[in-house]
Amino acid sequence: APRDAVAELVVLLSSEDPGVRKRAARWLRGAGYLLLPWESILRFALDDPEACVRVEAARVLLERAAPRELLESAAVEGIAHDECAYDAGILLLEVSPVSARAISAMAAAAARARSQGQVEFLWEGNLAACGAVAVQALKPFLLHSNMHVREGAVETLGRIGAEAVGAAEDLARMLSDPSEEVRLAAIGALG
Repeated sequence: APRDAVAELVVLLSSEDPGVRKRAARWLRGAGYLLLPWESILRFALDDPEACVRVEAARVLLERAAPRELLESAAVEGIAHDECAYDAGILLLEVSPVSARAISAMAAAAARARSQGQVEFLWEGNLAACGAVAVQALKPFLLHSNMHVREGAVETLGRIGAEAVGAAEDLARMLSDPSEEVRLAAIGALG
């Protein structure tokens, strides 16, 4: 009976184990045919102390046309956590791809990323898709101490293309960066 399922879901979303809560929130995506009794449960999951549980709940609510501001907060917070940064990045692109808050969160997450794959996803996939709106958010990362972060920012500005005209002088300065990879990326971005 749906009432028993709702009661069990409340128990799972209240578990002490964040993995159980995350799986319960993810499971909700497949329960759309029972949407009405579940909406309050999803809102309950958005208040979860674990960012990845909130990201999963927000992904379900996105499919149900929930208010974007509510979902953006879950995504911005989730992008700071390695274990759900990818899902949060996708959510953020769907919810508010060109908001200053979203762009800043993606850029900051890319600067903290531990793997080249995460950097490429955040910089080159998400931020490049934001176009001219991302240019100002990317400029500070051209001065970052990590050469991979500088390289990612340069490559992303290059992918933005003509819309990144406001960063042309900054990119020209990158031609004298101490890193050969960054200089090569600057040549590509300016070319």
